[in-house]
Amino acid sequence: MVKEIKTIEEFKDITSSQGLVIIDYWASWCMPCKMFAKVLEKFAENEDYSDVTFVKVNVEEAEDLAGSEGVRSLPTIRAYKAGSKVAEQIGLMDKEAFKTFIESNRPAHAANDSSFEDEKKAA
Repeated sequence: MVKEIKTIEEFKDITSSQGLVIIDYWASWCMPCKMFAKVLEKFAENEDYSDVTFVKVNVEEAEDLAGSEGVRSLPTIRAYKAGSKVAEQIGLMDKEAFKTFIESNRPAHAANDSSFEDEKKAA
């Protein structure tokens, strides 16, 4: 499940956790954002990524939050650990690029996405 946040307080609460938090900054008028939303949902629903918290921020509804975080381009995808930004990608990512983005920021023992590998072999 992808959680939607709108306030700076929600942002601070969710990013202060010890686990990996992925935040997608998006807008309704942004076509690449709409395309990436499908990728984000797929990972959020995958049990192999249950250790990752997936979050969306609609910059139109959360202008204060987007401004405080310096978001200037969309989509912007950021990874946070223990309150700190550890990675950022600006622009559309496909499934494989997003998988790499997540895996490069996850603890090594958590990286197990056999269902995606099985899906890839079946294609």
